[in-house]
Amino acid sequence: MVTDGSTRPRVAAGGRTAPFRGGPQKGRWLPWWRAVPGRIPACRFRRGALTSRVRKNLRVAAYAVCVRDGRLLLARMTGADGTSEWTLPGGGMEHGEDPYDTALREVEEETGYRVELVGLLGVDSIRRSLRGRFGRTVDHHGVRLVYEGRVIAGGLRHEVGGSTDMAAWHDLTAVSGLRRIGLVDAGLALWRQRPAAGRSAFPGE
Repeated sequence: MVTDGSTRPRVAAGGRTAPFRGGPQKGRWLPWWRAVPGRIPACRFRRGALTSRVRKNLRVAAYAVCVRDGRLLLARMTGADGTSEWTLPGGGMEHGEDPYDTALREVEEETGYRVELVGLLGVDSIRRSLRGRFGRTVDHHGVRLVYEGRVIAGGLRHEVGGSTDMAAWHDLTAVSGLRRIGLVDAGLALWRQRPAAGRSAFPGE
């Protein structure tokens, strides 16, 4: 504890105060609500608020697996380091949005196609530690709902000013050779296996 040598109470950890008379050895702890009104700004102190460096983050998103004539529709995204990777068209839910509508909106934004979602293939869940702002660790949990989509209108185009910069059809046999995120493999596994419980044996990354 630190004192300025005065008799004024000082706010201390735990939401308590201690009046000092010449040094901390003469101080005693008081409940925070007994701080002298008008003398110091007393407030509760949440234990661990300054020492905790882990922030929890939950992201719910929806994607579509669109296969036509033996080809898979993918969108390309570029990371902060400039590395480009292919992913399933889709993205994060907006507050209050139904994940079904999220998938429809995101597919059209990223590929130019309007699709019909013909079924829910399953749910892919990942958890990993990320580097956040100010050096804090982010405990990220991603929940991705994966639908099967069928193109019903529109034309292939690239997204402008969004999270992706290219859309393309890829032969299913060539997908394994692409630089891609784990969600692509997880989505294809759900599409091929169609597990009754909606959980693939190959979770994405």
